[in-house]
Amino acid sequence: MNTTSFNLPKPWLISEKIIGIIITLWGMATLYSITHTVYNMLSTGAETGFLRPENISYVKLLGTYHLNFLLSIATLYAGFNLVFNSREAWFMCLVAAFMYTILLLTSAGGSSKGAHQIAVVHNYSYLIAAVIALAVFILLLQKPFRKKYQPKTREWIITIGIMLLLLLDNAIF
Repeated sequence: MNTTSFNLPKPWLISEKIIGIIITLWGMATLYSITHTVYNMLSTGAETGFLRPENISYVKLLGTYHLNFLLSIATLYAGFNLVFNSREAWFMCLVAAFMYTILLLTSAGGSSKGAHQIAVVHNYSYLIAAVIALAVFILLLQKPFRKKYQPKTREWIITIGIMLLLLLDNAIF
């Protein structure tokens, strides 16, 4: 793992470790949620006859859930390695926090069409999670972290390019 020579002040060091743990837990929760959703969809649908084996399209499932699945695995890696001062993990945490903000806002906006009380609570929980992800993103962009990880222009271009590719993927699929 790439470590840097700059030492963060103690409050920033503690916040970096907490962010790493939060991002790791977020990745674990997301990975569990996605695999649980797909498993329930396949098992319940097959048992009730709602989804017949000939109607199950694994390509469609992959197209629907691939971004969340890959993002959750990358988030697990990034959060765990951020705790151990990995430079690449810092960039990946930036991408993950940004993408979770966008995905959660999209999900909250997409499901806001229902007027039921459950839908309203669901939307607020997504909005709160999006605000937390945005706060993590903004916190990781602060000067002490930039000074510690010393990002070069090329790395910013790659990071922004990855974000744009993921946004494009989200828009298409």
